[in-house]
Amino acid sequence: MTSSGYFRVGSIRGADVLVHASVLVILLFVRPQFAVLLSIAGYFFLVLVHELGHAAVTWTRGLRVRHVTLHLFGGECSVEGYPTEFDAIALAWGGVLAQFALFVVAYAAVLAHAPLPDAFMVWPVAFNLPLAAFNLIPIAGLDGAVAWKIIPYAFRKLTARRPKKANPRRPLTIKSVSRGPFAGRRESLDDLVVDDAEAERLAAKLLVERALANPRRDAGTVTDR
Repeated sequence: MTSSGYFRVGSIRGADVLVHASVLVILLFVRPQFAVLLSIAGYFFLVLVHELGHAAVTWTRGLRVRHVTLHLFGGECSVEGYPTEFDAIALAWGGVLAQFALFVVAYAAVLAHAPLPDAFMVWPVAFNLPLAAFNLIPIAGLDGAVAWKIIPYAFRKLTARRPKKANPRRPLTIKSVSRGPFAGRRESLDDLVVDDAEAERLAAKLLVERALANPRRDAGTVTDR
């Protein structure tokens, strides 16, 4: 038992799973019957799945889970690292998505008449989705306070101004110039993509340079060789 009242009951991918001593307080207020104990176990199993949902997203985002804790009022997933805004939103959704996945599996087990005790299954089946919906209420202390930020986040991403793309035509390439200041050299601009106005300006500049390099020709005639 740690100084803060937690018992270590195991670990997952290096993250300790801790249970607070306050969990034992429940036993003082319930009848010591097997069905009641199964129901309590079902509740904390649901909480554990929720917290492991947070942990799974944390790992996929390249962050570290310090520990997962269970206490009288629920649980917590302690994360280390520097999560981005999207990381925080994804982590908030991880818990309720894990609950939904548990509901699908548990409900399928009920339909298949799996020999599971009703006192245990009442939490992953009957109370699962209502608790997930409650947890998505956008108030401080619940996942909904962060989870619903996905709406303004997605709106900003969809409406963000993208960099203006250059003209998708083939790049302007000057393979060789026979006269003028570029004579005797090869200038390649294969990696340069320009818009229409820039292309016209470069073409006009090249014509002027060729005209100046051929003073004996008529000013209005520029010929490639």
